Amino acid sequence: SNYWDGRAEIDQVEFSLTKPIYLRGFSVLDSAGRQWLHIDALEFSLANWPSMSPILTNVKVDRPTINLYYEDGRCNPPIRRPPKDRKSDLDKYVELESVTVSDVSIAQIYDNGEDRVHQFFQLDVNRKGSGYLVSGGDDDGEIRLAGLLTPEGEKKFSGQIAFFVADLPKFQRALQGKSKMASGTGTVQLAFTSQGTDMETLRGRGAVFLDDIDFSRYRLINGILGFIGISSAKLIGSSDVEGVFRIRGPVMVLESGCHLSNRLAAIEAEPGGTINVRTKEIDIYIVAGQFREIRHILTSLPLLGVPLADPVNLVSHLLNKLFRLHLKGKWDDPPTKLIREEPLTNIGTGTTEFFRGAVKTGGQLGPGVLEMFSDLIKPRENNDKKNQ
Repeated sequence: SNYWDGRAEIDQVEFSLTKPIYLRGFSVLDSAGRQWLHIDALEFSLANWPSMSPILTNVKVDRPTINLYYEDGRCNPPIRRPPKDRKSDLDKYVELESVTVSDVSIAQIYDNGEDRVHQFFQLDVNRKGSGYLVSGGDDDGEIRLAGLLTPEGEKKFSGQIAFFVADLPKFQRALQGKSKMASGTGTVQLAFTSQGTDMETLRGRGAVFLDDIDFSRYRLINGILGFIGISSAKLIGSSDVEGVFRIRGPVMVLESGCHLSNRLAAIEAEPGGTINVRTKEIDIYIVAGQFREIRHILTSLPLLGVPLADPVNLVSHLLNKLFRLHLKGKWDDPPTKLIREEPLTNIGTGTTEFFRGAVKTGGQLGPGVLEMFSDLIKPRENNDKKNQ
């Protein structure tokens, strides 16, 4: 095969000239005989059939199981890349109207014998104009996915995706076998373009909102708050996170409005910080402060547009109570290696207003960053809670 170093096996084929075609017991194996994919049943509907030029229009995938094999902590499926000059006439035989995937499960199989099996959700893809609407979720509504994917020529496509998880600890345990979180919900929204599956060609913009997350077991967050005088014992409780970022291949570039806040403190990331999801490297400047040190200063500052009798003195006091920290290295490095204090010589109006708002709300952030694609998926739980 030009795409896979292995073979495919089919237990049974049900062939018909007037009805859908069924493949039962479809499996994909590698050269060592390990099964990476098994599908109980595949149903294909064809147009222009019977003929020498059938066109695939609808696909149903029933109970697929994806097996991911890990060696030394890495999963490397034996995918082959066909020659760049190889041309395919597959497009002449495919005009998909819908794809339905039911009862997906994923198994993570480790060389140390620690296996994990995850039951995931249903997925539906339906054609809309030149693109495809994507929707999915689990049976109890704790996971929801919605989006639009649009082909834009050979191998290039664009998309908008929104993903909501009502129980982040449960979701993290399903993926990793354990969770550092004790509570929280999350929503991620993305708009992107990509050239095939090459991650380096990925470009786009995203927004994230995490609500009521317990970060008490995260070393980096503990390290930052410890730097400004808050011990991990005091951190127990919930934090909110909001952020907007650009996507440049495997790198996320932070835009303005990236914040973390809780009942004790608030953190703002300066625009331009980077997170490389491939190498785990971060390079971010943040401004952080604990509320008990800045509350009286912020309540003394006037609202925007109101004259201030002694602006220099109050702003100077605020600068003395805030910390500017540089986070540089791998995100799982010890905080003592990752965090370095930098001088804070000025503070913008936007930063001042963020800290003022965080003090006023007791560290609660709203899901305003999610308005980018609010028509795709509405995190109703988050909005209802914030409006109470």
